Amino acid sequence: MPKSPAVIFDLDGTLADTAPDLVSALNFALKKREFPEVSRDEVKQIVGQGAMAMIERACQIHKCRLSKVDLEYMHSHFLDHYQLHISRDSRLFPHVMEVVNELRSENIKVCICTNKYEGLARKFLRGMGIMERFDAVTGGDSFAFKKPDGRHLFETMKLADADMERAVMIGDSINDALAAKNAGIKLALVDFGYTDKPVQEMGADLLLSSFKDAAPKIRALLS
Repeated sequence: MPKSPAVIFDLDGTLADTAPDLVSALNFALKKREFPEVSRDEVKQIVGQGAMAMIERACQIHKCRLSKVDLEYMHSHFLDHYQLHISRDSRLFPHVMEVVNELRSENIKVCICTNKYEGLARKFLRGMGIMERFDAVTGGDSFAFKKPDGRHLFETMKLADADMERAVMIGDSINDALAAKNAGIKLALVDFGYTDKPVQEMGADLLLSSFKDAAPKIRALLS
């Protein structure tokens, strides 16, 4: 029996607007070392490589000298705070679950592939009450590699028992674009996510300004 195609969503900035809780946790950690806080707009430009990288990039914005001890200390406080408040102010983007449900109704596997720690991704999805809507969820610590490595997508699809030759990555950043390219699958990008580079320049097969009525457009990429 042929395997089902797959649609793989990034999480932060694609499936959900998680910036409010990321800002809160990041600034909590920065204040532990009396470093300058960052704004929500600044955080949107430094999400995507995991918490460690986000802290490093936040310090670079304000040209703060960061030692390894500082980084590990702030990372620990970031995680403590974020786990407690991971879904306090974050919200799913409008209509995204309509897309997920429509794709699932057509026997399409729907997955999450994020560079956020897998445990945090699952905690967030449970907090939103949507964990069971996804056939596979993987994070930046699920394997020995992560996006933009195409193997992150392959292993995610493998867990979902999906057809790896008929797949679409939906993301918001250059990491998502490169991961799709490296995996040799189609790419859809949202223009309302978290990135420091214009998504129009990332070679997407489909650009989305909203998830409203987006399922047929995404499904068409699987043909």
